[in-house]
Amino acid sequence: MIGFIGLGIMGHPMAKRLVEAGFNVVVSDLDENKVEDLISIGAIRGNNRVIANKCELVILMLPSYESSIDVLFGDNGLISSENNIVKYICNMASISPGESIEISDMLKEVGIEYIDGPVSGGEAGATSGSLAIMVGGNEGVLQKFEKYLKHLSSSITLCGSIGAGSSVKLANQVIVNGTISIIAESFNMLEKSNIDVTIAYDAIKNGLASSKVLDRMIPFLVSREFKAGGTLSINYKDINNIIKTADNKLISVPHSVIVKDQMKTLINRGESQSDHTVLIKYYELINS
Repeated sequence: MIGFIGLGIMGHPMAKRLVEAGFNVVVSDLDENKVEDLISIGAIRGNNRVIANKCELVILMLPSYESSIDVLFGDNGLISSENNIVKYICNMASISPGESIEISDMLKEVGIEYIDGPVSGGEAGATSGSLAIMVGGNEGVLQKFEKYLKHLSSSITLCGSIGAGSSVKLANQVIVNGTISIIAESFNMLEKSNIDVTIAYDAIKNGLASSKVLDRMIPFLVSREFKAGGTLSINYKDINNIIKTADNKLISVPHSVIVKDQMKTLINRGESQSDHTVLIKYYELINS
């Protein structure tokens, strides 16, 4: 039996895949509709206390460091629950390496082992079970979770010690969000030149500029519907973590600083829950 806490854009399809694979999954989320949906296909209803009492292994898929801390160490958190049997936690949230290390150290004090296991692949990858999972921590702890993670992913890579998975995820986010911004800039230029988006994509997609990011972005540019697979607000949080981590290491990340400013402009214009491909609107705004 495994606990799964956090049923958002990513967590819900991930937990669903585990239930459909035949595992006993105890699920918990603030959104009761998400919980009910999984109960209807065989999941077990839970909360922090129930999961602490029933599950030695727990997966967290929460939106932030703060929510992870609250679920683990809050007044109604896993750690404060009586008859707590939790031994291993895999935190798949996208947080900073320093935050992963801090959580691991706090859990170690109460005898719980921890790995960080953030993912890349978006909602589509979560739904199809083709996520890339980047793990930091002990190989033995990873092995405890491996039979579950295999149903969620196309690759599981142990990147190093605690925090290494989070470090690689931040590097992934530098590439993804930076690439989205560059694609947005280039296609805004094409639009201003009255070039059809789909024709331009057909011309580019088999050349050196091809990428999974480009392939994913084109349908958003064509439909102009930015229903989130990865919200702007979540990616803005990641960009902030990139800059904070870089500052701690005295590293300059100029491209990420630019992308952060672009995201902030759009968030202030009400786009926080749009997909991060909405960055095209930044270029349309400054070039209008």
